[in-house]
Amino acid sequence: MTASVTKIDSPRTSLATALLLMLPGLALLFAIGYAGKCIESWIKQYGISHHKALPNIEYVLWAILIGALIGNAFGGARWFKIFAPGIATYEFLAQAGHRAPGGTVFCFATWRSWAA
Repeated sequence: MTASVTKIDSPRTSLATALLLMLPGLALLFAIGYAGKCIESWIKQYGISHHKALPNIEYVLWAILIGALIGNAFGGARWFKIFAPGIATYEFLAQAGHRAPGGTVFCFATWRSWAA
Protein backbone atom coordinates (compact mmCIF):
# COMPACT_ATOMS: atom_id res chain seq x y z
CA MET A 1 0.00 0.00 0.00
CA THR A 2 1.53 3.24 -1.10
CA ALA A 3 0.33 6.69 -0.26
CA SER A 4 0.77 9.47 -2.70
CA VAL A 5 1.92 12.74 -1.29
CA THR A 6 1.01 15.88 -3.13
CA LYS A 7 3.65 18.54 -2.90
CA ILE A 8 2.27 22.02 -2.65
CA ASP A 9 4.53 24.53 -4.31
CA SER A 10 4.31 27.83 -2.54
CA PRO A 11 5.51 30.80 -4.52
CA ARG A 12 8.73 32.10 -3.04
CA THR A 13 9.26 35.81 -2.98
CA SER A 14 12.60 37.50 -3.10
CA LEU A 15 13.84 39.70 -0.31
CA ALA A 16 13.29 42.81 -2.40
CA THR A 17 9.69 41.81 -3.12
CA ALA A 18 9.06 41.05 0.54
CA LEU A 19 10.42 44.45 1.56
CA LEU A 20 8.30 46.19 -1.07
CA LEU A 21 5.22 44.40 0.25
CA MET A 22 6.05 45.61 3.77
CA LEU A 23 6.46 49.28 2.84
CA PRO A 24 2.79 50.36 3.02
CA GLY A 25 2.32 48.80 6.46
CA LEU A 26 5.61 50.18 7.78
CA ALA A 27 4.66 53.62 6.47
CA LEU A 28 1.31 53.32 8.25
CA LEU A 29 3.05 52.33 11.51
CA PHE A 30 5.41 55.29 11.16
CA ALA A 31 2.51 57.67 10.45
CA ILE A 32 0.57 56.42 13.46
CA GLY A 33 3.61 56.80 15.73
CA TYR A 34 4.30 60.29 14.40
CA ALA A 35 0.65 61.25 14.88
CA GLY A 36 0.88 60.09 18.50
CA LYS A 37 3.99 62.22 18.97
CA CYS A 38 2.22 65.25 17.46
CA ILE A 39 -0.86 64.78 19.68
CA GLU A 40 1.36 64.58 22.77
CA SER A 41 3.14 67.77 21.74
CA TRP A 42 -0.09 69.61 20.91
CA ILE A 43 -1.65 68.76 24.27
CA LYS A 44 1.49 69.91 26.08
CA GLN A 45 1.56 73.19 24.16
CA TYR A 46 -2.16 73.73 24.75
CA GLY A 47 -1.69 73.28 28.48
CA ILE A 48 1.24 75.71 28.53
CA SER A 49 -0.48 78.37 26.45
CA HIS A 50 -3.74 78.20 28.42
CA HIS A 51 -2.04 77.79 31.82
CA LYS A 52 -3.75 74.47 32.49
CA ALA A 53 -2.32 71.41 34.15
CA LEU A 54 -3.05 68.59 31.72
CA PRO A 55 -1.94 65.00 32.21
CA ASN A 56 1.09 63.96 30.16
CA ILE A 57 -0.10 60.99 28.12
CA GLU A 58 2.86 59.41 26.36
CA TYR A 59 2.90 59.26 22.58
CA VAL A 60 3.01 55.46 22.68
CA LEU A 61 -0.42 55.39 24.31
CA TRP A 62 -1.75 57.83 21.71
CA ALA A 63 -0.30 55.64 18.95
CA ILE A 64 -1.97 52.55 20.45
CA LEU A 65 -5.29 54.40 20.60
CA ILE A 66 -4.98 55.63 17.00
CA GLY A 67 -3.95 52.16 15.82
CA ALA A 68 -6.90 50.58 17.60
CA LEU A 69 -9.30 53.09 16.03
CA ILE A 70 -7.88 52.53 12.54
CA GLY A 71 -7.81 48.77 12.97
CA ASN A 72 -11.39 48.62 14.18
CA ALA A 73 -12.66 51.03 11.56
CA PHE A 74 -10.86 49.63 8.51
CA GLY A 75 -9.49 46.22 9.56
CA GLY A 76 -12.18 44.27 7.75
CA ALA A 77 -11.95 46.15 4.47
CA ARG A 78 -10.40 44.33 1.54
CA TRP A 79 -8.28 47.30 0.51
CA PHE A 80 -6.77 47.45 4.01
CA LYS A 81 -5.06 44.07 3.46
CA ILE A 82 -2.26 45.86 1.58
CA PHE A 83 -0.96 47.02 4.98
CA ALA A 84 -0.95 43.52 6.53
CA PRO A 85 2.68 42.46 5.77
CA GLY A 86 4.10 45.66 7.27
CA ILE A 87 1.79 45.64 10.27
CA ALA A 88 2.80 42.02 10.93
CA THR A 89 6.37 43.24 11.59
CA TYR A 90 5.18 45.35 14.53
CA GLU A 91 5.64 42.62 17.13
CA PHE A 92 9.17 41.86 15.91
CA LEU A 93 10.13 45.55 15.83
CA ALA A 94 8.67 46.17 19.29
CA GLN A 95 10.54 43.22 20.77
CA ALA A 96 13.78 44.23 19.06
CA GLY A 97 13.36 47.77 20.38
CA HIS A 98 12.96 46.48 23.91
CA ARG A 99 15.77 43.94 23.78
CA ALA A 100 18.44 45.92 21.93
CA PRO A 101 19.22 48.33 24.80
CA GLY A 102 19.37 45.43 27.27
CA GLY A 103 21.74 43.54 25.00
CA THR A 104 23.95 46.59 24.67
CA VAL A 105 24.14 46.99 28.45
CA PHE A 106 24.90 43.27 28.85
CA CYS A 107 27.65 43.35 26.23
CA PHE A 108 29.20 46.49 27.72
CA ALA A 109 29.13 45.02 31.24
CA THR A 110 30.68 41.77 29.98
CA TRP A 111 33.38 43.65 28.11
CA ARG A 112 34.15 45.75 31.20
CA SER A 113 34.48 42.62 33.35
CA TRP A 114 36.86 41.03 30.84
CA ALA A 115 38.93 44.21 30.52
CA ALA A 116 39.38 44.46 34.30
